[in-house]
Amino acid sequence: MFRNGLLLGKLRAWRKPNPIDVLAKRLRALFPEIGAANPVLNHISELAPLHGGGAALAKSIFSRDFEDYVNSTDSELMDFIRDSVDRDFNENRLVVLEGWTLSQTEGLLLAFVGAGRT
Repeated sequence: MFRNGLLLGKLRAWRKPNPIDVLAKRLRALFPEIGAANPVLNHISELAPLHGGGAALAKSIFSRDFEDYVNSTDSELMDFIRDSVDRDFNENRLVVLEGWTLSQTEGLLLAFVGAGRT
């Protein structure tokens, strides 16, 4: 009996979608143009510090538990991103990539969506 319960628990965990993948997929859908930038971004040395595991990048972008954003509406997700980008520019948290000035949030989003791409 215990073994069956343990097996059932493992099967449920296996079937549960990875929140990192779900969030990356949602962001790619909201910003389809990010895909076009991905090949270029992989070769920009300035992005190297931003490359990391998807979970680390998600936690660095979202101020609260990133799993909350998996179940948020697109409007709530966009509001968070817009507010975060505005705050970055107001507080001079900027990243310069290939002559483009981006907010730190935008740079992290590019790295996160790229890291989530399979």
